[in-house]
Amino acid sequence: MNKKKQNSFLEKEDKEIFDIDFVEELSSSYAEYAISVISNRAIPDIRDGLKAVQRRIIYSMYESNNTHNYRFRKCAYIIGLVSGKYHAHGEVAIYDTMVRMAQTFSTNMPLISSQGNFGSIDGDEAAAQRYTEARLSQITSYIIDDLNYNIIEMSKTYDGSYYEPNYLPFKIPVSIINGNSGIAVCFASCIPPHNPIEVIDALLHMIKKNNYEDTKTDEIMNFIPGPDFPVKCIVNSKNLKELYETGKNIININAPLEYVEEINAIVITGIPYTIKKIKLIKSIYERMQTNDIVGISDIVDESGENNINIKILLKPNQSHEVIIRRLYKYTDCSISLGCSFRFIANKKPQIIPLVECLVNFLDNRTQIIKNRLQLEIISATKDIEKIIALFIVTKTKKIIDFIKRVLNNASIQETRQELKKLTFDITEIAEYLPYNKEKINLKKFQLSALQIEYLLSTQIIKLNQEKTNELINVLKEKSSIINKNKNYLNHPNNINSIIEEELTKCRKILKDCKRNCPIKDIELIKKDKNLYNEEHVIILLCPQNTILFKELKLFKTQKRGGKGKDVSIEYKVIKAIQCTTHEDILIFTKLGYAFKINTVLLYYENKKINELISIKENDEIISLSKLNYSEENNIIVIVTEKGYIKKHGMKELIFAHKGGKKIYNISNDDKICKILTGSSGSLVSLFTQCGRSITIELDEIRELSTYNTVGVIGIKLKNEDLLQDAILTKKGEDLLIINSNGNGKIFSNDDIKINHRNTTGINFINKKHGQLISVTVLSKEENNNILIITSSGKTIIFETIDIRTTKRLAKGVKLINLDDHDSIVFSSKI
Repeated sequence: MNKKKQNSFLEKEDKEIFDIDFVEELSSSYAEYAISVISNRAIPDIRDGLKAVQRRIIYSMYESNNTHNYRFRKCAYIIGLVSGKYHAHGEVAIYDTMVRMAQTFSTNMPLISSQGNFGSIDGDEAAAQRYTEARLSQITSYIIDDLNYNIIEMSKTYDGSYYEPNYLPFKIPVSIINGNSGIAVCFASCIPPHNPIEVIDALLHMIKKNNYEDTKTDEIMNFIPGPDFPVKCIVNSKNLKELYETGKNIININAPLEYVEEINAIVITGIPYTIKKIKLIKSIYERMQTNDIVGISDIVDESGENNINIKILLKPNQSHEVIIRRLYKYTDCSISLGCSFRFIANKKPQIIPLVECLVNFLDNRTQIIKNRLQLEIISATKDIEKIIALFIVTKTKKIIDFIKRVLNNASIQETRQELKKLTFDITEIAEYLPYNKEKINLKKFQLSALQIEYLLSTQIIKLNQEKTNELINVLKEKSSIINKNKNYLNHPNNINSIIEEELTKCRKILKDCKRNCPIKDIELIKKDKNLYNEEHVIILLCPQNTILFKELKLFKTQKRGGKGKDVSIEYKVIKAIQCTTHEDILIFTKLGYAFKINTVLLYYENKKINELISIKENDEIISLSKLNYSEENNIIVIVTEKGYIKKHGMKELIFAHKGGKKIYNISNDDKICKILTGSSGSLVSLFTQCGRSITIELDEIRELSTYNTVGVIGIKLKNEDLLQDAILTKKGEDLLIINSNGNGKIFSNDDIKINHRNTTGINFINKKHGQLISVTVLSKEENNNILIITSSGKTIIFETIDIRTTKRLAKGVKLINLDDHDSIVFSSKI
């Protein structure tokens, strides 16, 4: 391929088409598009907090004098101006933005005053732009009045016909007060709104400090405790400090729910920000249909134009606490809002913490005021020169005759030269001049080019009508402006007083803006277990991924050696664990996935296992374990029937999602034997079916972070022996050994010497006494109750107090009298 020209499809001069690399062109074009969207459309500018379309709407309305003290204008007229002159991206997008800027339920401080149907909190659309009218609000007209000065950088519009400001000179940080959001290529911004009075008070606090750059987040949170939305809702205090410190986090927003006993109803008096009322009600109905929320008889919406009042009528004898919790859990009564204070700063998208946002505003505001003061000095200086010229005219009447005579006989250029030669005495007004008097010859003052042009352009007949006293008063006023402004510029702290005055005036205009959303720690509302009693249960794993619960109180204590009692277990039991209904459990599958499940969802809310986790069709649950994670208890140990052992950090399993987390990979002819949780420094003892055992130090096994390994050999197995059980233990602990024939014995784990892994270990069961079923660590400080469950569902609970400690090869005593074809599937200390 012969490239004649790079990055060009068409040579315009001769209309010749050239071949270029498609990937290169696509990459270049998309990069340009991405930069344009990020910087010019979707992400707000840090200087005024507005996106381009918002800025263009406000500037068009200002430019057309559509301010708060003038009549409303049709929105169609305003949209036409914006689209035609500044924003060629479609009228629908412009109108939607304009409507949102005017909605009192979408913004804390509407920048636009509206007249007509501008939509509702129910989700109703605004009327067509030909019917609605708008103008700038009072606060907007005030905070942008610096546009009257030519002090803002301007850029050409999309077609080069007009100029538009790069940012607006706001006197308060609009983006922090009203919030803003946008999605660009690879970047998104979601700035939550805040209470205007709180933001202003925080700024007033900052400018009273010598160095407001040193302000801490905790200081600001004394004034701004959290976001404040235009609709009534509850903001969770969790994550707020992290949000303000980092500029990015997720916050939780909840509808206020209150139970009214007199009418047996839950009343919703507000809705989360961004949620439409009709969508909230619909989400409740949907959950009623799926039985996630039961006990509701009807929903009645009695909301008015300015208030939310949704009554959820309950059926008799229903727990309103449970229903409230489920409303928060399953419906739009509670939402999570991902916030990011992302702005365009220095032409780059950046996440900026709250304090830095406020510092940026104050820095930018300071620079705007400096520019304004300097412009006022320049303007006043020019006015003073003109006043001096007028003063000379009033004091030297002959100059008028001189100008007339010269103009009659010479050109304008020659007249300028003649006037430049003249000198005048201005000592009479010397004390009012803001200049350095030593550098000016007051008795032989010469006219400047500006003064000459002013005299020549002023009507001659008016020159002698000015009164000297009036000129001196104006001169005093202009000199005062110059001196005052120079004082401000020379002392930066004085500029802070101007900002303080502006903020105070804004505060008066916005005095009625009270906080809508209380900040509360509402973590308890969201916790499943807090509304339920903690029950001790046995969790049974049965075929086809079936999980059953049996309350521990159903099992009665008996003397050992009996046949046990039937507790009506309708399935064959594969494995079982003991835990409480407030504990989380880990589920492990044949394909090596781990899942975390809240037992409350299974036990109290009757959730099916496939509703909580996604198990593949060719996979099945093979093991259960309690999730006892802590800083000390932070290791998970996996042992297989082939004697392999693998150690993982447990922390990663805390966040195992619905799809699970792959943590191990074993061969097809191997299976998981036991899952253990513990801490470093423990001993791990491995026990085989044929009665071999080994104890090794857990620290000898390296912790792995990848799943694609089978681990290391823990115990070397003989013939067709398999690993049956494993425990984490410490020196000097007693172990209860239970055999397949129902016998059991107690011996000290010191009888099994600590060895290195990959050895055959020692015998602890004589073959004629049966195969091993389980090993349990006993407590020496208290009595031990042991629960045994058989495959037929029979159970027995007995005390170990009458079982004496023996040698490891002893026969033991009868623990349970098993029927033919019955076997022990579970035993545990309870």
